[in-house]
Amino acid sequence: APAEIKKPAKTAAAKPQTSGIPLSEYMLNFWDYNKSEFIQRYLAHGHNMTRRHTDNMLSLVRNYWQPYFGNEITLEELDRTALDDFFFYLHTEKGLKGGTVNKAINCGSRVYRYLYENKKIAVNPMAGIERFNPDELERGIPTESEVKQLLQIEWSNEVYKLAFKLGAFCGLRAGEISGLRVCDLDLDADIIHVRHSWN
Repeated sequence: APAEIKKPAKTAAAKPQTSGIPLSEYMLNFWDYNKSEFIQRYLAHGHNMTRRHTDNMLSLVRNYWQPYFGNEITLEELDRTALDDFFFYLHTEKGLKGGTVNKAINCGSRVYRYLYENKKIAVNPMAGIERFNPDELERGIPTESEVKQLLQIEWSNEVYKLAFKLGAFCGLRAGEISGLRVCDLDLDADIIHVRHSWN
């Protein structure tokens, strides 16, 4: 009897994997103060970047970038149109104010600019992204009663409360408060010397 010929079993074709830099993963690492190569190099060159700023950027990634784009899409897959749609969504669907959307734009712009300048990506789709009107209320000067009310509430951070007092009672700007050093305080004469300032 002729030998039985067996047909080769069918195997599922493997899906081609998209190569590239995972968007969400990269952005979370980029803004991680302790792990980011970008931040380490930035600080090494003598620039200032606070942990508070990077924590704010991480919040923007977790709250807006990651939920919208997910964990699979790569940085290279996004073009100008997709990014414009994302920021428009934040403003119209999520109801974020223009100033908050602009912070989300800044969050992504720094990432893409760094990659583009270091030749990790060929095109920077964030270049030229149009910003939104901040829609911020005009800043006013708190009245004496408002200052008293603010001092009576329970502050979660004593450093912030001290900074508020320096601004309210000594007229120091935020940058001048951040730049204060122990050597600027003349405790004998009750004088604060304003010699430094952070932008």
